[in-house]
Amino acid sequence: MITLETSIAHMVWSDARFLDQILQLPDRSLALSAAPEEWSVGHLIMHLVGSAEWFNFCLTATPWSDLLPAQTMADVRKFKSQLGDLGAVLSTQVTMDDELLTINVEDEKILAHRSMILSQAIMHTAEHKGQIATILKANGLHIDLDVLDLWHFTS
Repeated sequence: MITLETSIAHMVWSDARFLDQILQLPDRSLALSAAPEEWSVGHLIMHLVGSAEWFNFCLTATPWSDLLPAQTMADVRKFKSQLGDLGAVLSTQVTMDDELLTINVEDEKILAHRSMILSQAIMHTAEHKGQIATILKANGLHIDLDVLDLWHFTS
């Protein structure tokens, strides 16, 4: 059975290699979107990091930061580093007990098990990597998601 620990490790590995592929593209690719008024690739990459900060907040109460969409590959390199740091936090969280956590957001309290937050982190990044790859493919740029799968991770 694939464990949550393996799934988190795969996510961290996959995220880094995904952004490595993005870094091979021209800066102009960051402005592409699926349709007018939809988030750009640069915005979606920022969202990956911002969401990882949110999951980190849910697990550790560490505040998140205000981020701006990636406009250059220098921005993507910074986001890749941040995502790696946040992935390391998630990797330590997966070894802890699956307790029910109370997440305090302004005047609201949200209850969630640690495993739910970690599982959502995995699913969330996978969804948006697919979205980014589709936007790029529709614009003649290719990101190979097949080399990021669990088969490649475990081999």
